Amino acid sequence: MSRGRLGGVVPLAGLLVLAACSPGGARSPDETARRQEEAAYLAAPRVDRADFGAGGYSLEGRAAKGAEVRLASPGGGGVTVRPDADGSWRLTVPVASAGAIYGLSETSAGRTVQAEGYLFLSPQHGAWLLRAGAGARAMSPGAAAPIVLDTDRAGGTVVSGRAAQRGLVGVQLNGSRMGEGRADDAGVFEIRLKGPVPPGANRLRIFGDGISAERTLNLSPTIPPVGGDTLFVDASRAWDALSDAMKAVLAPLQAVHSARQSYGTKGVFARDTEARTMKIIVSEAADGSLTHPLVRTHPVTGRKALYVSPVYTVGIEGFTPEESKALLGFLFAHLTQDEFVYRHRWTEGDLLMWDNRCTMHFAEGGYDGYLRLMHRTTVQGEVPV
Repeated sequence: MSRGRLGGVVPLAGLLVLAACSPGGARSPDETARRQEEAAYLAAPRVDRADFGAGGYSLEGRAAKGAEVRLASPGGGGVTVRPDADGSWRLTVPVASAGAIYGLSETSAGRTVQAEGYLFLSPQHGAWLLRAGAGARAMSPGAAAPIVLDTDRAGGTVVSGRAAQRGLVGVQLNGSRMGEGRADDAGVFEIRLKGPVPPGANRLRIFGDGISAERTLNLSPTIPPVGGDTLFVDASRAWDALSDAMKAVLAPLQAVHSARQSYGTKGVFARDTEARTMKIIVSEAADGSLTHPLVRTHPVTGRKALYVSPVYTVGIEGFTPEESKALLGFLFAHLTQDEFVYRHRWTEGDLLMWDNRCTMHFAEGGYDGYLRLMHRTTVQGEVPV
């Protein structure tokens, strides 16, 4: 993939301004073909039990039949296993005395889905599921009481751990009271702080019924050291590269767009919604569809761009499903050629601005075992013409 200049892309120190962007997230050509012909999606794998023994942690859970389940460590290693006929899987992973954090995912037919959070496995503290936005959950009997900081779906900070059953717990940050709450019947508490945790060294104190702990925190950036790149497609350059004959075919066409494949009541995000680290709202409105020009004209530059997306474009008005599939498949493969793609590797302090009227974008995975936290806002545009 190219990392050079892309049509209106101006890299500055810690700042990248793009003059192009997408009607939705882009996918690789192979994924595009599958997405057009498959309505079923993978549900996230899960861990149901974790037991520590002489050989390490024995984990049990469920995943899609025939999928490959992978437990990945931050160092890049990992253990893989395939579920039984009923979807149950079991594996044993050795754990160092200091413990480690693992990412859990499953892959089937080239598609990969990551579990709801990360597993912290420690001989001393037990097994914990670290869930962004939902605090930590003990996975092994008698797990000790680590203090876990997590980010919730609104961007706030959640402190979780174990105290006395139904005990009152308070949290101080750098000497200031930042939150309080009660532990549940199992003694697990989840307290959302009243303000952000600043970068750098911080002093965290947790006190109350059955707990008295103090920790020094050094908040680091939430950019993984591997994976997590964002790819952008220049849809104007992709249009310019087409032959005049193909442009004549495409110019009058209307594409049918719908969010149902992702955000509809039967879409991928309608399954295991609460298990995802990012809050996603599905709705009946997303099941509907709209038509837009397959080729749109930018209202400022006057340049034409292909206005189709593997995620949201579901057909072409007046075409049969088979005809739509063939033409859209060609366009998706054309758009995602290396010559039209810019790959952004994130670093601390980066700010990206882009124009959703003339590109697509796609965020890669590949950072199992690490947290990736980004903030994004969108400005509403005009009706495509």
